[in-house]
Amino acid sequence: MAENFDDVVIDGAGGLAEMQRVILLVADLVFIPIQPSAPDLLASEEIINSVRRVRRVRNGSPLAYSFLNRTVSNTLLNREAKTALKNYQDVPLLKTEIPQRQIIADLMGQNSTLWDLKSKIARQMEKCYCQLFEEVSIG
Repeated sequence: MAENFDDVVIDGAGGLAEMQRVILLVADLVFIPIQPSAPDLLASEEIINSVRRVRRVRNGSPLAYSFLNRTVSNTLLNREAKTALKNYQDVPLLKTEIPQRQIIADLMGQNSTLWDLKSKIARQMEKCYCQLFEEVSIG
């Protein structure tokens, strides 16, 4: 696959530990989306520990970053999540946040991708996702 593409994005389902491990074993870069909620923060500790275990096997790879996903601006949960995630210095928290938008939740049911849609909200969301890559200097 590396011969045919510059980048490959794999969206792994949360909670599937074996799938996550396989992805981590082949990935060069990992984005960890975390919702600002107590259950997601607890789950993020598990995936960050998985990243650490794989890094020991792969001599430091993959690079990993976390970001807040499905955020609602100016909430206590956002502030608390940022504070908690800043403790993981080996998996930096990106400044870019992906806001809560129904359009994202609807995509799978529409058998579509964000890039297929033409709405203003779709373009705003596309910009947010592109910012993630720009923040880590890819893209």
